[in-house]
Amino acid sequence: MQKMLLTEFGGMNEILADLYADTGDVRWLTLSKRFEHHAFTQPLKRHQDNLSGKHGNCQIPKLLGSAARYGYTGEMDDIVAATFFWDRVVRHHSYASGGHGLNEYWGPPDVLSTRVDGRAAETCNVYNMLKLSRRLFSLRPDAAYADFHERALFNHILASIDPNDARTSYMVPVGRGEQQEYQNMQRDFTCCVGSGMESHALHGLGVWYESRDTIWLNLFVPSTAEFTLGKAKLALETSFPDGDSATVTVTLPAPKAFTLAVRRPFWAGDGFTIAVNGTPIPQPKFETLSDPVAGGRAGGIGNESTAPSSSYVNVTRTWKSGDTVSLVMPKALHLEPTPDDPRVTAIVWGPLALAGDMGPRLADIDENAQTTPRTPVPMLVSTSRTVTDFVEPAGSAGDFRIRRVARLPESNAVAPDIALAPFHRTHRKRYSLYFDLLTPAQYDEKLALLAAARDAESRIERATLGKVVAGNTDSEKAANYRSDPADRPVGRNEGRTQRNGLGWFSYDLPVEGDTQMALVITHFVEPGLPPQLGPFDILVDGTSVGPHAPNYSASGFYKATYPIPQQLTQGKGVVTVRFQVVGSGRIAPVFEVRTVRR
Repeated sequence: MQKMLLTEFGGMNEILADLYADTGDVRWLTLSKRFEHHAFTQPLKRHQDNLSGKHGNCQIPKLLGSAARYGYTGEMDDIVAATFFWDRVVRHHSYASGGHGLNEYWGPPDVLSTRVDGRAAETCNVYNMLKLSRRLFSLRPDAAYADFHERALFNHILASIDPNDARTSYMVPVGRGEQQEYQNMQRDFTCCVGSGMESHALHGLGVWYESRDTIWLNLFVPSTAEFTLGKAKLALETSFPDGDSATVTVTLPAPKAFTLAVRRPFWAGDGFTIAVNGTPIPQPKFETLSDPVAGGRAGGIGNESTAPSSSYVNVTRTWKSGDTVSLVMPKALHLEPTPDDPRVTAIVWGPLALAGDMGPRLADIDENAQTTPRTPVPMLVSTSRTVTDFVEPAGSAGDFRIRRVARLPESNAVAPDIALAPFHRTHRKRYSLYFDLLTPAQYDEKLALLAAARDAESRIERATLGKVVAGNTDSEKAANYRSDPADRPVGRNEGRTQRNGLGWFSYDLPVEGDTQMALVITHFVEPGLPPQLGPFDILVDGTSVGPHAPNYSASGFYKATYPIPQQLTQGKGVVTVRFQVVGSGRIAPVFEVRTVRR
């Protein structure tokens, strides 16, 4: 059974636990426990972060099942695993948008700076983390769950849907010069289309909660809720997220004593005010964030958490119809850098991540395009890390502009000022959610590295005799692409096509018989993770010039050189380059193959 769980089996343990609650039949509870994947959950119960290298959406439903079982049985192991998992994902693996994961996988904890670009932040992951947050709050109310709910809802989820035609997004990338990965309305029905539709039918969940003599207000979303407690009806009107005010109006058939627990968001600081029927309720001074990076991502749970989160203002009184509670929650600008590199940072306004306008959206991906074109993305160069020194309000609430510090590293030119807007209002355009914020000296170092990389690329280009772009139909046709008929997997990573496989594939490429030749092959390593696939061999006219030797120090795309013995090219103008699985391995993604003069 445990071997069978080495796959994406969804929420089976949660469904069976709920079925036990509905029927009282203990068989369903027993079966739910059979669907617990011990290899994943046991380390979590010991407070061990074992997420690195694992597929995000395979794992989250497993902890949804643990949380569900705890609600029905009170078994502590289940809640320990679920809460520890939630804390690690939210506080150590998540982006400013509330999303997480690159190419659907987690990296090492607190290593995000190299993992913001590309296909990051899958919508299904966020959908399930919100579901887990709601479940955990209902079991153990804590404002940190509401902090994350707010962050993920008002950033990732609202940014994931095209407001013009309601297309949903598989990925909602967070890097530099990215765009939403809207799904095709005729061809795509991925997991994120299903959870994407459901996400936008669930905006009312998590706003209000009720428990005995307490009503909780977690999110500032216009809403009306009816409660069993005194048959109360509470209506919330708010100008959030653009504005900073909210008003709760109480309707009751008769006066009733209860507690209204209003979330005091950490991002409002000491500017937060609350008044009942116009009479202010004094609030204690809010603690200054000692760790703005962790505190910005979301407050946490238990000993794993070091940054303060939001709290609740408990208003206990005898309520009557017409009573009002008025709130003011000012938002301030702050930087939210990645934990491993403060030079890579998001700009956040209250809980709202701001996206920089990088110009019109690129056309939907052309299946025959060699790459998705990327235009230059500015870097920010400043001696100051005080965000208000270079970000200024611009027009409507939530609109800002980065002034005087943008540079284009490709040309070392001053870039135009960059318009910023809340991520949830950024649609059908390219954007940057994270920026490089460098001192002048750091920028000069970056320019030198870029120049060296361009020189190396230029040398390879001059030495190239033949080239094929893997996964590109036209390029592969010209190179006489052949493969195992049952095995033709292709894909795309950070805008580039690739080919991998479980069998073999080959290309014909030109050589010069009287010249020392080599293969230069472009591979990819997930930033922060060792290569996962292999082994496989690389052959030239049937003779191995490999095997593939992964570069464990690389991060992202890298080129590997495989010298070709001259006897394999002597007297020839063309050779066949074949990629062949060894044993039960798999061919790791190949992006480009070149024959070059050595």
